[in-house]
Amino acid sequence: MKRRVALFLSLLLFCAVFTGCGGQPQSSSVPESSPARESSSSLSATPEPAQLPVLSLCVDVAGAESRDVRSFLERVPGFERDFRVEYDLLSNDPAEREAQLTRVRTEIMAGKGPDVFISYIPPVEIPGGALFHYPEKAMLNRVFLPLDDYIAKAQYMKMDELLPVVMEAGKSEEGQMLLPLSFNLATFLVDTSQYSLPEELPASWEEMSASENPVLSFTTIMQTYSPLFGQLADFEAEELKYAEEEMLEVVQRKVELQKKLDSGELTDKINADAIVRGYGEGVIYPKLDDSAPVYTAIPPYNLQGGATASVTTFAAINRNTQNPDTAFLLLDVLLSKQTQQNANLYASMDGMPTHMDLGQSGDKARSLDGFWYMNDGNYQNYLEMRDKINVVKFRTPLDDCLDRIQFRSVQEDTPIEKIVHEEYTTMQMMLAES
Repeated sequence: MKRRVALFLSLLLFCAVFTGCGGQPQSSSVPESSPARESSSSLSATPEPAQLPVLSLCVDVAGAESRDVRSFLERVPGFERDFRVEYDLLSNDPAEREAQLTRVRTEIMAGKGPDVFISYIPPVEIPGGALFHYPEKAMLNRVFLPLDDYIAKAQYMKMDELLPVVMEAGKSEEGQMLLPLSFNLATFLVDTSQYSLPEELPASWEEMSASENPVLSFTTIMQTYSPLFGQLADFEAEELKYAEEEMLEVVQRKVELQKKLDSGELTDKINADAIVRGYGEGVIYPKLDDSAPVYTAIPPYNLQGGATASVTTFAAINRNTQNPDTAFLLLDVLLSKQTQQNANLYASMDGMPTHMDLGQSGDKARSLDGFWYMNDGNYQNYLEMRDKINVVKFRTPLDDCLDRIQFRSVQEDTPIEKIVHEEYTTMQMMLAES
């Protein structure tokens, strides 16, 4: 049983696909891209006058290809007429990626680096990690350009149409610094034709963990620690937001619940394959369209009484850019509804789009497998879960420690107090070095 549970947890953390179906949305007001041409790292296949300004772009999106970047850039007015773009598309190959990350980070530390960043935040620890290990700390360190003045004059993106609670996560005292592009909301979806649930669902994680309903017990056990703890650190004060004793108390409660699964107490009552994840949280999803039942959504409660959303991709401008207006033009088009809905580059990003209208039958969203939508009932459930978001986080190496607590508590015979102490100490050291 422990091996099966560990495998299930691995799937929750390591898969990241959300697919669906549907037709082509209406054409956009943003210029549509022409058929993608073969291109290398430099997007200057056609000779351009030497006086054209050159913008550098760093793209770290796991599922994206060179042609997707090219196709997006062809949407940007003035591309290859008023300016050129050279880009780095970071590799998925561990050795090559490490070398690329080292180079880009060294350039940034030297006050140089790309003008524009499109940065993926992987759902688990990978070689080299994300381009920015601690995005919030990078904001405090003045790596990024404040964007409020540019947003006020935006031509294509409409800030009031982007999910406010998620966009707020990209702000510092200087205003909007990061622009979240996609996010996940790790929700369990239950087909109530197969399982019965209380008429009123629990209103907090504490109530969930105390429930005797087998489905609620199962989903509480399977909820990972990262959304449960929510925001882990105050990066300005360089302090963890939880004392070790507080973290241990929660982990001990989860371990006790885990024993119910390990003992087989839930085995005859739960078919884990029939309880699915939704809303962009790194696993393979069922269809939620008209061919699907209307699921009941179980909130992924955090310890603060709401739900945690995690930013999966964001964009930003280097504070040292010499061409901020053109750099923002790229982001202006990237954040537009038309790009979020139609561009392959956006479809390559894990998670839900930040545009609030996308994902319903009349306003389909896009993945690499095509256009998708939720039926009316599932879309209303999604809106209700979205309204419960009270914490939006950027996953950092601190969350890797939480993952290790979860795996070690299932796979090792080490006392849980020792596991928590070791990982908590590691978190303190990592935060001090961030």
